[in-house]
Amino acid sequence: MLKRKMLYAATMALVLSTSGCSDLVDRVKGWCGCFSVEESSANEKKNREVKKEKKSKKRSKKQKKNSKPAKKSVHMGGVTVSPNPELSAEDFFVKTVTAEDVRHGLETSDKLVVIDTAAKKVYEDCHIIGAINIPLEDLNEGVEGIGRDTPIILYCATNKCPRSTKAAQLLKQRGYVDVAVYQGGMRDWYNLQHPYDGPADRPYLKSKAK
Repeated sequence: MLKRKMLYAATMALVLSTSGCSDLVDRVKGWCGCFSVEESSANEKKNREVKKEKKSKKRSKKQKKNSKPAKKSVHMGGVTVSPNPELSAEDFFVKTVTAEDVRHGLETSDKLVVIDTAAKKVYEDCHIIGAINIPLEDLNEGVEGIGRDTPIILYCATNKCPRSTKAAQLLKQRGYVDVAVYQGGMRDWYNLQHPYDGPADRPYLKSKAK
């Protein structure tokens, strides 16, 4: 509509100006409610810029809404591990194994690494033969020489001890792909009379699992 009025006004103004009726040119412009070509072009440019800015703001809001917040580092048992951005919630599922699984793995695999996550004194008192001691608080440094695809089984003192599960979750965050937890722990292993090393003097070994 604006373009039609503008064209009409321009035509009328041209006719009047060539006819010597320059005093009527302004009347024609006012009657049509039109601006000059320069003014109209400026307004159209301004309108385009406003529309462009609105679209840009809308796009920015949508991107902000869809973007996921950055995951924070995890602090567990004195250990800080930066998360792997490629991992999902399912990747933190921890597989569990039995005492028989542990024994079979130690007897048949030369790649399996069994880690006792208990404190050094607890480990020295009684541990699975072939297991190495990496307390939860020393996990970062302790696993530096272990490959990411190495099968790993973790355990601690009893089924109530959370250290092995926490260690397994942290290892999965670091990219270890074959991690499992022996939830029964050293007490279960001892009561099943599987081979162990150490004096086994600590009272928890003789207590019943709850």
